[in-house]
Amino acid sequence: MLLSPAPLPTPAPRCPALAPRLAPAPEVLRESERCVFAFYCLVRNGAPVWRLEEVRLLEVRVWDGTRGQLGPLSPGQALVYALVHDRSDYSETLLRRFGRSALTPEPCGFCTRSVGALHLRLAVRYDRQRALESILHTLQVSMSPSEVRSYLDSRPVCSHLDGGEAAVSVAVAMCRSRCLLMLLSSGATATGLEAGLQQLEAGPGPEQEALRCVYFLLLFGHAPSPSPLDSRLRCILGEPLFHWLSGQAPPSLLLYALRSIARTAPESISRLPPGLCPQ
Repeated sequence: MLLSPAPLPTPAPRCPALAPRLAPAPEVLRESERCVFAFYCLVRNGAPVWRLEEVRLLEVRVWDGTRGQLGPLSPGQALVYALVHDRSDYSETLLRRFGRSALTPEPCGFCTRSVGALHLRLAVRYDRQRALESILHTLQVSMSPSEVRSYLDSRPVCSHLDGGEAAVSVAVAMCRSRCLLMLLSSGATATGLEAGLQQLEAGPGPEQEALRCVYFLLLFGHAPSPSPLDSRLRCILGEPLFHWLSGQAPPSLLLYALRSIARTAPESISRLPPGLCPQ
């Protein structure tokens, strides 16, 4: 009896996520880069919003390596340019029209990994308070409170931008006290107290802004337990705050009351009279 040959093994289906990114022809890539740069210049030079959207949809074509074809520039990339050049009018239009999809960035150009909440960190880095307010509003109307908090606390997989830090860490490192207050009021976790104290110790620099950042972290955070404080911080923080951080005294009644307000009605912190909270 003749034995039939064994059947050839069936090749496993290729996973789409692992498929190689298709490379365009050099002339196609050059034309795509030229179009993107022309759009970038329009944003930078203050072209009206209707013109920017017209160009983005009809004239700019970028290469999609996954699909292997040209397509329009994504709203997420357009929002990046709007944030860099302080085009709050264009930022608000993109967020109002596309919602959460406008907060979907392109992967890192170096490692093709996720850059996480890039737009949030850019708004903090460039101190775009109006745009940051629009981003936070978009998150709050399209996500649950737990999802918003997770997004605000997220760290990018890629470390090429902002060192892989979350938006709160960027705000503390750059002494963006107003941006930090907006993040904390929206539910971000108050982390980075050590970095804020180091900013005060480093001086000279924006000492008042660094002090505000430390104060906001204390209002929205838990009982601090930092490393031993430098005695130079005594005159900067003030005696009550310095002794509390050093573990030598309980918090003052004023600080205790302000922390209660921050937990129950965080949006009201920015409306307190001068003298009760750093403005």
